[in-house]
Amino acid sequence: MSNPGKEYNRIKLLVSLLEWALTLIFLGVLSLGGPASPPADRVRSWTPHPYGRFLLFIILMGMIRFLYSVPLGFYSGDSNHPKGEIQ
Repeated sequence: MSNPGKEYNRIKLLVSLLEWALTLIFLGVLSLGGPASPPADRVRSWTPHPYGRFLLFIILMGMIRFLYSVPLGFYSGDSNHPKGEIQ
C-alpha cells in the first residue's frame, strides 16, 4: 500500500517541473521574437507611447502565463492561502 503523502508530493513535484518547463519554453518562444510579433502589433495599436506598449505587453504575457499556470497549480494542490489550505 502506498503512502498518500508520498504520492501527493510526487504529483506536486511533477506538476512543478512541468510548469517550470512550460515557463522555460514560453520564455524561449518569446525570445525568438517571431511568435511575439502578433501580440506586440496588437499592443502597438492600443497606445503610441513606448513605455505604455511595454507595460501592456508585459501584462498581456503575464495573463498568458497565468492561463497555463493556474490549472497546473490547482491540480498540484497549491493555493494562495498562507497555510496552503482552503478554508
